[in-house]
Amino acid sequence: MENNNQLIKTDKPTIVDIISASSLPKIERQKLIKQTISNEIAQRKTTKEKYDQSEVARNDVSIFINQTMITLDKKGAASTIKQDFETGSGKLEIQVRGGDSRFILSVISIIGIVLIAVSLILSWH
Repeated sequence: MENNNQLIKTDKPTIVDIISASSLPKIERQKLIKQTISNEIAQRKTTKEKYDQSEVARNDVSIFINQTMITLDKKGAASTIKQDFETGSGKLEIQVRGGDSRFILSVISIIGIVLIAVSLILSWH
């Protein structure tokens, strides 16, 4: 007794095949097939547009990040840069914070020294 446990590859029927094999009148089948093909073409077109839009956004994000890093290095001060991008699946907001943290520390130190000096002057009198 031979055990035949092999998988057989079959092509799944498409909607057009199912409609063609149905018992609908010929005119109805043709209308449904035409509408199905039209819907599939529209769906593929929409998918392609969204993919292309996402690729453009990906390129724009890459350029934005490179330019932002160069800008932050040149400024030397802490700053925040925001940018919105439209992708195929929605909107993307990128916020980059950066700059020289030593600049911030020196500004905070100077402000602290001034506040201490002002408080000493006011409490002295």
